[in-house]
Amino acid sequence: MLVLVLIVVGGVIVVVNLTPRQLGIAQVQVTSQSNVEQLGIADVRMSQILSLLSTVISEPNKQKIAPNAYTLQDAESADALAPLMGLSPSQQQPDYKKLMYGLSPGLGVKQPLTIAEKQLAYMVSAALQQFYVSVEGGIAAEIVDAVEVMKLLDATAEEITLYRQDGDCYMKTVVKLNVKDCVAEINKQIPVVQIADVIYCTIVNKVTVEDETVFGITVNEGVLMQKEFVSVTVNDRHSEITEKVLDALFIVLTEEGKEPATVRVINDYVFMLVSLFFKNIGAIGTVVQGEPSYGIEGINFQTDEITFLPRFWQNSIAKKCVSTTRFLFLLSHFRQHFLYRIFCTVQAFCVHFAQMFCVHFARTFFIVCRKKRVSTNTLFVFNIAYSSALLYRIFCTVQAFCVHFAQMFCVYFV
Repeated sequence: MLVLVLIVVGGVIVVVNLTPRQLGIAQVQVTSQSNVEQLGIADVRMSQILSLLSTVISEPNKQKIAPNAYTLQDAESADALAPLMGLSPSQQQPDYKKLMYGLSPGLGVKQPLTIAEKQLAYMVSAALQQFYVSVEGGIAAEIVDAVEVMKLLDATAEEITLYRQDGDCYMKTVVKLNVKDCVAEINKQIPVVQIADVIYCTIVNKVTVEDETVFGITVNEGVLMQKEFVSVTVNDRHSEITEKVLDALFIVLTEEGKEPATVRVINDYVFMLVSLFFKNIGAIGTVVQGEPSYGIEGINFQTDEITFLPRFWQNSIAKKCVSTTRFLFLLSHFRQHFLYRIFCTVQAFCVHFAQMFCVHFARTFFIVCRKKRVSTNTLFVFNIAYSSALLYRIFCTVQAFCVHFAQMFCVYFV
């Protein structure tokens, strides 16, 4: 009996240390669309796969995974701040999704405002859920693509925490994936392995706060920017093959005919949406002696709070713009319009003076002809034609000056 047990145990140990390819199951269909090879886990040891699967089988411990997750009190206090960010007061939940796509005029803080990271996590989560219900027209395609992927996984932000480590700034985002509907078929096909309805992915990125520029012109100060992706964990369990197994899971969950998302793609989408949300609230920074100072100093790592400043601090041009989008468009095109108008003016000069030179050359030619006794009538007609052409060319040159410089002034003024 002992020998039999040892043989069974030994066999199990051998099997779990082999890969699906070594076991000859790399071509086994997992779904109607993909086999083990196509999921990208054919060369991962079975022990690693089973270890990671064990983390999504049991019910996750949210308190351990997201200790700084927002609470009901955080949600209520965040809703009270909505009017200060340009959102209309509401008896129900404010329309936070407006802060994610930023098309409405008047959005953003008008005075410096400090917001707790827990409150921001709630706002971002609320904005995503509002997006899942309805998406308005005119929104950038990249935002729509990001929201569609997040909607498939019913993803919400449970925690957003910024912290310092070894002189660098990091952002930890705990994303809750409600995969109940997605894994129902998998649980039905494999009754032995029952994946939990909720999965928590903890994504860490190295970040910074810098000015956003277009063609060398600063269009937004104090913007949260991604420097590099650092790591991802599932239900607070770190594994070297976490990313591969998650990518495989996302392929399984993706609807037929659609491009499957990957961990890196989802990470970029999450960060983009959070950064857009922050940018539309205001510029990250502090006020020093009455003047704005944009940058990482706007983040208080001790109290887990972020200070947002008005996006355009005492900027008369920006105040005249009906939206951030229009202001960015005008600034991005100002330089090329300006250079184009200078080119047109120089070109007009060259063309008109070349034509005047040709007329003058022709007059000289006829003067020579006059010495050769050309008829008086011919010279009279020519002088009339020459004078008219000369006056016309002078008029065209002056007109070119006025038109081009007027256009340059209009571009600069706008």
